[in-house]
Amino acid sequence: MNDTLPPGGPPGSADGGPRPAPESVPHTQIHTLLRRTFENLQDVVVTLLMLLLLVLSVQALRRLARMALTEEAPATQVLSEVIFLLILTELYRLLIFYLREHRISVALAVEVALVSTLREVLLKGAHEFDWPRMVGLSLLLVVLGGLLAQERWTGRRRDEGSETDAR
Repeated sequence: MNDTLPPGGPPGSADGGPRPAPESVPHTQIHTLLRRTFENLQDVVVTLLMLLLLVLSVQALRRLARMALTEEAPATQVLSEVIFLLILTELYRLLIFYLREHRISVALAVEVALVSTLREVLLKGAHEFDWPRMVGLSLLLVVLGGLLAQERWTGRRRDEGSETDAR
């Protein structure tokens, strides 16, 4: 067995000395530290946003209980509050997904957009919209529904759960 080194020192070094490991370069550690710090700060912001959504949900729930139990509120107003609570719940799910995965789920965002658009149509009624706006809302609902259906179909096809499945 030949234990001699090639001329010039160890392989890969220009001056014959060992190369420094990439981890020992000082500026790369600063980049990693900054990235982790900003990711943690972003998590704090998202957590505060989740707390705000929770407070809004409790307020909406109190308002819904007051309207349903004590006031003579019209059914459309009660329905509006119920759908508003569902929208807040979906936004909360979206933020939980972000904290877990550190990315936004397009499928969950599409669900929120679908529910919000349907809320507007249900509350105002189709007869209150002019025809160009109704055509636009219809196209928006078709596109959002198609995106959601495509995401669920491709998610099942890859034999993995959809982002919107309960975990």
